[in-house]
Amino acid sequence: MGNVDFRRQIVRFLMCIFLVSSGLLTLGCNKKTEKEPHPADEVDLSGILTSLGENVIVPIYTDFHTAAVALETAASAYYDALGDGTDAAAALTTLEEGWKTTMAAWQQAEMLQIGPAGSSADAVAGANLRDEIYSWPTVNNCRVDQELVAGEYSEANFFSVNLVNTYGLDVVEYLVFNQSADNSCPSYATMNTDGSWEGLTEANKALARANYVKALAANLLTRAQELVDHWAASKGNFVADLSKAGSSDSVYESQLQALNDVFAAMFYLDTTVKDKKLALPAGIDVGCESACPDKLESQWAQVSKEHIVANLQAFQRTFHGGLDATAHTGFDDFLVDMGYADLATTMTNDIASAITTTQALDGTMHSALSSNLDGVKGVHAAVKAVTDNLKADFVTILNLTIPSEGAGDSD
Repeated sequence: MGNVDFRRQIVRFLMCIFLVSSGLLTLGCNKKTEKEPHPADEVDLSGILTSLGENVIVPIYTDFHTAAVALETAASAYYDALGDGTDAAAALTTLEEGWKTTMAAWQQAEMLQIGPAGSSADAVAGANLRDEIYSWPTVNNCRVDQELVAGEYSEANFFSVNLVNTYGLDVVEYLVFNQSADNSCPSYATMNTDGSWEGLTEANKALARANYVKALAANLLTRAQELVDHWAASKGNFVADLSKAGSSDSVYESQLQALNDVFAAMFYLDTTVKDKKLALPAGIDVGCESACPDKLESQWAQVSKEHIVANLQAFQRTFHGGLDATAHTGFDDFLVDMGYADLATTMTNDIASAITTTQALDGTMHSALSSNLDGVKGVHAAVKAVTDNLKADFVTILNLTIPSEGAGDSD
């Protein structure tokens, strides 16, 4: 054990030197450098893991399911309205609002790709359910239009034989908020050369879009129910897998393994929100020379700003272990227990500031890219303040593992 402890101290010392020289660490290297077991060996993490399951993940998935029920109802009503000639405009408005509500709920769940929602390649018990529900940035609007013409979306095996870029919340957005007479395919696409697209009247296209959305909404509700069932105590009871991590009753071999899965999910704020949703469209990323609105997440409903707010709110909820930071047990309490109350306070304030800064941005993210690019960059900076600590002091103090997709990111 002495040799193991000595190696741990050497590794920690070298890591601290690297982080300090890179400007990523401001505290932690000068503390607790003596014999130091992993925090998970010193602190019972069951309280944090239980609160994350019961007060964060299950309520958010339940909210998504509730919204998905309403979305399916609205999709069916809109299709019926088009078919029988009643007030389709009002039904479409209801459908649009239903999508926004469902998407807002899912954007919170985006931060919780843990267990069945997670990737089968990375998460313990991952079943790729996230991509079945929402696959952005993997989108292909031309493929959606091709499926619209083919009309196979109502077939029983449609969702099992087609790729995720032909269904999900992102496809619903395209079909609901885009009522153009044109399609997104190149002129040489078969549907444009053989006359199959032009052969559809405007009424036919509207009805086909509505029927496609109806099928998609029904599938989303099935997926939402599946996700809730995976976590429900009376069904799959994954909430117990998380809370009892390290016991024979859990798929997690240790509490540390479970906590690392949660931390990997939280890293979405860095690799996706900061980098893909903000840095790229704002021209901060090298992939875009200036503002690139076509890189924003919500191209049709233009609610990219609202998506980011929801992401941040879910991160905040996860950090505190629930909506009530005082009543619930979260990472902030873990930091306090480890003697880093200052960092817990800093991160708490930075998260709140990032939410406020994003909400305060006037108009849509699309309009802000042209009229207030500095404001968008300010949102990026506010989010970066959170992720800088997440990648440096937070991960070092709690000795967590940065997920592979974020390991090479030094900004």
